[in-house]
Amino acid sequence: MLRAWNLLAATGVVALCSCGKLSEGNLTGTWRAESTETVEEIALRSDHTFTSWLSAKNALTTPSCPTSAGEWRLQGKNIVVHLTTHIAVDNWGHEDEYLDFTVVQLKGNLMQVTDSKRAGVVTYKRLFPDYSVQACKHAPVDSDVFGVWRAHYNTHDYEIMLGRDHSFGVFGNMPNWRQPQKGPIREQFWKGTWQIVNGKLLTDAKTVPSFKGESIETNHGSWPIIGCETDRIAVRNGPVHYVWQRHN
Repeated sequence: MLRAWNLLAATGVVALCSCGKLSEGNLTGTWRAESTETVEEIALRSDHTFTSWLSAKNALTTPSCPTSAGEWRLQGKNIVVHLTTHIAVDNWGHEDEYLDFTVVQLKGNLMQVTDSKRAGVVTYKRLFPDYSVQACKHAPVDSDVFGVWRAHYNTHDYEIMLGRDHSFGVFGNMPNWRQPQKGPIREQFWKGTWQIVNGKLLTDAKTVPSFKGESIETNHGSWPIIGCETDRIAVRNGPVHYVWQRHN
């Protein structure tokens, strides 16, 4: 099974700082590295949970992409990762693997890293800090989640619509190949319905075909809502949590 972090390691991934003393607080956040063919992202969270994702450069990857999750800690100038679970298609599976990486340089939102398995340096840019969302003070209800939310999921940015009529939609921007000067085109990828049951956001959706005759996929999502604020909610997919920001 293809594992995101193993592929990151194959190219030489996480590295530490060449100037000054490193701290875990300097490293937390979601980081992104790109090659000509792939996008790699890693999340180093303040609660010491770790996630890595890998996707093809110009491919949308809903509902899933190769993902690994576990724990991390800082030892001197090494980031030590313990992978405990991974997903390649739709199901999480157990794993037990330790990885050790060294940071070469850390300057603001730029981080360069190497590992002992391969020569060369990979440069990461911090996409955003490690957001935390206040735990729900009450069982989530429909009015907590009505609206359009921005979510960064599987290395891509999406808009998720949760309508008051319980309609559900996922939208994103696609390259405008015919008229690139006009910028990306907003397209809908999934449509269906949603409901909240026992603190979980449940979705039943089908893909929106982009051309006549394209096959239609179905997806039944189950997202425990673990945090709720006026403009942000936190949901969980397996061991990984995601923060959704209210758009309107």
